[in-house]
Amino acid sequence: MIIRVMPSLGDAIYCRPFVRAMGVAIETKWPDLFCDLDLPAHGEPPVIAPRYDSKSLALHNIVGAIEQFFPPDLPFHFDLPVFPRPDLPPYAVIRLPTLRKDFYGPARLPRLGYIREAVEILAEQYLTVGVAHLSETEWAPEEPPEFDRSYLHGELSIPELMGLVAGAEIVIGGPGWQVPATLAYGTPACIIYGGAGAANRIEKLTDPRIDCSRLTWVAPDHFCICRDIEHDCDKTISDFGRSEEH
Repeated sequence: MIIRVMPSLGDAIYCRPFVRAMGVAIETKWPDLFCDLDLPAHGEPPVIAPRYDSKSLALHNIVGAIEQFFPPDLPFHFDLPVFPRPDLPPYAVIRLPTLRKDFYGPARLPRLGYIREAVEILAEQYLTVGVAHLSETEWAPEEPPEFDRSYLHGELSIPELMGLVAGAEIVIGGPGWQVPATLAYGTPACIIYGGAGAANRIEKLTDPRIDCSRLTWVAPDHFCICRDIEHDCDKTISDFGRSEEH
C-alpha cells in the first residue's frame, strides 16, 4: 500500500497522523516531514490519495475530511519531527501573506497593513523573522514589512523552517501551513484573518484531538464566511492593535 500525501505543505502536515498510524510507503514532496517515521521505502498498489473540497469541508474539518480516506479508528498523534532550532535571541516568526499562481486566493489573505502593524508591535519585544517563498509564481500583494531577518525567497530548507517555527516565541500570519505546524510543535500562534472563512475559519483548521490552547486569532468585524476565494470580502478589523479575540 502507498499513501500519496497531499501536495501543499500544510495539508502534508495534516496527513502525517494517518501516515504514522498506517506505517506504509509514501509519495510526497515533503519527505523531511516524515523522516522520523519508520516507513518502507517502496510500496505496491493500492494507493490512498486523500484530498478535500468544499463539499467535504461542509461536513468535516480538514483533519476529518482527510480521515475519510483511511480505515476508521486509527490512533491519532499530531506532531512533527524534532529539528535543530536557531541560536537566536527571542524571536517572532511572521508568515508573509502571498498570492500564488497555482492557487490564486486573494479573499482569504489578511490585509497586509495589519501584518505590518503586528510586526511593529512584535518588534518592541522580539527579533522579527519574515518567511515566504516569493518567486515568479508567488508574490506579495504589497511591499513587505521590514523584518529584522528575512527569508522571503525560500532560502530555508524544511528542517530549517520547521526548527524556526518550533523555537519561536510566537508565529503570526493568515491561514496557511504555519497553523498546523505551530499546533504540532505547541508554538504560540495567532491567525490574522482576511475573508473566505467557509474553509478557513478556526473550526475547519483545527480538530478536537489537537491541543489548540496556544492558538489565538483575530477576525474582521464582519468575517465573511463565503467560499469564493476571489470575493471582495470586508477585511476591516477595528482597533487591530488592541484586538484580543479568541
